[in-house]
Amino acid sequence: MYLKTFLICPTVFLSFLFVFPISVSAQNGFQIGTITSVKGEVDIISLVNGSRRDGADETAILESEQIRTGVKSGASLILLDGTHVDILPFSIINVRRASSVSGDGIPALSLRMLSGRVRVRVPSLAGGERMFFLKTPTLIASVRGTDIGLVAVLKDARIVVYEGEVEVGNRSPSVKRSYILRTRQTARVKEGEPPSEIKYLDMSVLENILDQYEITRQNKIQLQVREPEMLFDRMVKKR
Repeated sequence: MYLKTFLICPTVFLSFLFVFPISVSAQNGFQIGTITSVKGEVDIISLVNGSRRDGADETAILESEQIRTGVKSGASLILLDGTHVDILPFSIINVRRASSVSGDGIPALSLRMLSGRVRVRVPSLAGGERMFFLKTPTLIASVRGTDIGLVAVLKDARIVVYEGEVEVGNRSPSVKRSYILRTRQTARVKEGEPPSEIKYLDMSVLENILDQYEITRQNKIQLQVREPEMLFDRMVKKR
């Protein structure tokens, strides 16, 4: 599995890269994508010198930059491999090239999110697999032509598969177990624990599930539904 290969690389566990690293290689000036739309105020922060610029439509994004959305702002990106990323309010992300290369020669990409909510649509690749990695402080996932949602804080993360297949595990190399999630499945990955709470989401709430999660002032993920059981099928459905 690509996830297991990626997990043994020690460089992917440097969580401080989410904020301001001590040094960044010269290659990080590479354009990783373009903002296609912006709502509200979006900050683009250089991971090299901490400088800030405003995000706007058609703004180029480098892999040496971090994107931050405010409480009522958001942005959409298209990445160099054709992946679409919707960044919801109050999120912090950075996209970089991974060491792997997809079948068409385009570098695999890795989206790193310190906190917030995103939806990621990774295009399929004819004749091979488009590789894409997701990382939060607790979660790492290997994505192949998949539509997924992700919610994360420092010690917790939730992942939702709208369509496709994702291999998900804990970012810590000491936690070995990983799982394959498929369409309509969701899982939770807490600090130091393998994926848990793996369930099927009901079709009636799948599309809007990211809007049901909020990040509290205590840096916790909270589901904004009084009866969480309403979100899940009451019967075990065969795939």
